[in-house]
Amino acid sequence: MKRKNPLPSWLGLNRELDRQKLLSLILSAINAILVIVITYLVLSPPLVITEDRGKKDYSIARRVNVEVTSRDLEDVASQFILARYQWDQFDRTSIVKGITPFITNKLTGKIKKELTKLAKQFPKDKLISQSVANIQSEVTMEKIKVSFDRILKVDGLPLVTPIEVEFLMMEGNSNQLNPLGIYINNIIQYEAI
Repeated sequence: MKRKNPLPSWLGLNRELDRQKLLSLILSAINAILVIVITYLVLSPPLVITEDRGKKDYSIARRVNVEVTSRDLEDVASQFILARYQWDQFDRTSIVKGITPFITNKLTGKIKKELTKLAKQFPKDKLISQSVANIQSEVTMEKIKVSFDRILKVDGLPLVTPIEVEFLMMEGNSNQLNPLGIYINNIIQYEAI
């Protein structure tokens, strides 16, 4: 019985390993180039194109870290007050949709329960609307105090109630409706009876 010479098999295996090594090196080089290109694109300032009445304006934006000021906190609190307490017709779903960009998920559930209780108090045969006036806010290190007049109209007859609300704020992810990423985490409401 004649034995096969292992040399051709061995040489073939070495050639295949050399091809695999070369292919791996080429793909690694392409991968490194792609990583460099993507890093450059991510870190480079974006091109902003605005169009106004058919005229396009091109500009390069720059990235800056935005410092949250007390005025920003007051704006978020005022937007929440308007979205939560001002409506022409009571609709729990639209109120929750309006305040969702400004509150945490934990607080959303609490407010939904509160609005459900409130809906049961309103008579079905009356036209009810609500608005706010005289919004004044005070920012301290721990919280934001907002006082305002809630005007509840039942069949056009106004009932004014002064309300004071304290907000505890936190920072989170920014989005299109809340670009600063400031969220209300807790609410304490005081109302005159």
